[in-house]
Amino acid sequence: MQRSQSFSEIQSLNNQVKIEDLVQQSPNQIENQIKQQQYIFQASFANQTQICNTPLEKYNNSALGNTIIKQGLIYIKINTGSFKKSNIQLTIEKLVILEDKQWFMVFNLKYLAFNLIQCNKNSLRLIKIDFYKMNKVIFLRFNDEIEGKLWFQCLKMIEDKFKNFYQKLVIKDMYFGTNFVTQNEFLDWAETGDILLFETDHYLAKLQRVFTSSNFDHVGLIIRKQEHKEIIIVDVKNNIGVDFEFWSFFLKQNTQFKKICYRKLLNIDRGYINQRIQEFIDKVYGQEFQLNIMKLLQQQSDGLINKGYFCSELIAKAYKYCQLLPQKKASSQYWPVTFSKQLKLQNKAELSQPMMILLDNDINYQL
Repeated sequence: MQRSQSFSEIQSLNNQVKIEDLVQQSPNQIENQIKQQQYIFQASFANQTQICNTPLEKYNNSALGNTIIKQGLIYIKINTGSFKKSNIQLTIEKLVILEDKQWFMVFNLKYLAFNLIQCNKNSLRLIKIDFYKMNKVIFLRFNDEIEGKLWFQCLKMIEDKFKNFYQKLVIKDMYFGTNFVTQNEFLDWAETGDILLFETDHYLAKLQRVFTSSNFDHVGLIIRKQEHKEIIIVDVKNNIGVDFEFWSFFLKQNTQFKKICYRKLLNIDRGYINQRIQEFIDKVYGQEFQLNIMKLLQQQSDGLINKGYFCSELIAKAYKYCQLLPQKKASSQYWPVTFSKQLKLQNKAELSQPMMILLDNDINYQL
C-alpha cells in the first residue's frame, strides 16, 4: 500500500516578493511581478484543493491544505487585544500564529465564515478578517504597502475559494483559534496506529494536567479493520484495564471527555502497521490497569508485554512493537503530554499536527 504522505515532504510555496528586488523597478514592473507571483499561487492552489474520493486521498489533500503559501513577521491583533508582532503562516486553508516555531493559534478559513476588509480605501497596510457569525475579528498590520497587497490577494483567493465550497460552521468559543477537523473528516481519515488525546473533566485528571504542564490527561489508540465501517478506540481504563470500543459507543460511555484531539501517524508502511498493532492488541487485551511508583522510577524497558499498563505506557509499547520508538527507554516514561508535543519517531515516521475533533454536539449551527 502507498505510504502516507509526510508533512515534512510537502514543499513549501512562498509567494513573498523581496522588497529589495523592487526598489529599482518601475510601478508597472512591480505590478507585473506581483501578477506573476499570483499566477503561480493560483495554479498551485487550484491543483491542491481538488476534491478527492477515497479517505486516504482526502487526507492527503487535507495535508496539502497545510502547505504554506505566505509567511512573515506581522503585527496582529485579535478582538480587543493589542497589536503584537508575530510569526504568521498562511496555508491554503488556515491562518496560523507560531510561538517557538510551534503552532500556537490556528484559524480554519475553510469552515469559518469571514469577510476580508480593507480598513483604509487608500492603503492595504491594515487588513481586517471579520468572523462575523462569531463576533470575532483579527487585524493584520503591515509596514509595507506591497507586502500588505500580497497578503490581501492571497487571503481574498482563499475567501473566494471556500465561500460556497464548504458549509460554514458556527462553533463553540473553545474551538476558535484551534486546529480543528470535523467529526466526519476524522471518521474518514482515521487509520490503525493514529492516536487520540483527551482532556477529562475530573479533578484527578486536572491535577495530572497541572503536574505535567499539559492540556491532556489521557491517550488512546485507533484501530480500523476493513470489515468495520466504524473505527475502534483502544485504551486503558482504571476499572477494566486494556479495552476497546467502537467510536459511537465510546462517546456515549465516556461523557467526561471535554476535548478530544487527533494525531495521524504519517510516512509509514500502512500494511505493516496494521499487522503489528493487531498482533500487539491481541497479546495485551484484558490486561489490568497498573500504575505505581516503581513504574514511574523505571528508566530501562522491561520488555514489550507486561501484566499491566497505564494509558500512555500502552501506546508507547504499541509504537515500540511497530519499531516506531526506541526499545531501551522505559515505556512508563511516556505520558499523555509526550504524545501531544513533537515526538521523534523512528524510520522517518511522524505524527501530524494535533487536530481538535469538532464533535457534532459542539457545532451551534451550520450556515
